[in-house]
Amino acid sequence: MSTATAIRPPAVAGMFYPDDPDSLRDDLATCLGVAPAPTPGPGLLKAVIVPHAGYVYSGGTAGKAYALLAPLAGRIARVVLLGPCHRVSVRGLAAPSVKAFATPLGSIPLDRAALDALADLPQLVASDAAHAQEHSLATSCGRSASASSAARSSGMLPSGVAKALTVGAASPRT
Repeated sequence: MSTATAIRPPAVAGMFYPDDPDSLRDDLATCLGVAPAPTPGPGLLKAVIVPHAGYVYSGGTAGKAYALLAPLAGRIARVVLLGPCHRVSVRGLAAPSVKAFATPLGSIPLDRAALDALADLPQLVASDAAHAQEHSLATSCGRSASASSAARSSGMLPSGVAKALTVGAASPRT
């Protein structure tokens, strides 16, 4: 993959979540303000599986998952987003070529060095088409943007997303 210069525009802002920054902040505050599930013990949380539907449908559930990360704020070094491809057929994983994903709250930078280091893996393809209208990562990026702007002061999440990959058809060999 080559060095990216473009920023992926928000794919589903105004449909799956508000495209107005103030309305989005309000929605995210509501989602993230939902009472969290019990805090896992130290070293037990390595990943969270978060729904990616519109905020009106899955915001509270996703908020509980993101709230689990707050106690681990100082220990999170990398965020990896994986989401299903809904609109483009991909065998394996699809990586975007952009340097960031835009959200109504600002851009989420991608770790291009980490993505480029994966470029030779046989299960990884470069596909901006797989990301162009994909909502699975877009809904998480909006939540991540909110959490990471809060993180700049409270440390809840790192400010960048290391890897953003959509997942297509996969088998144990891919």
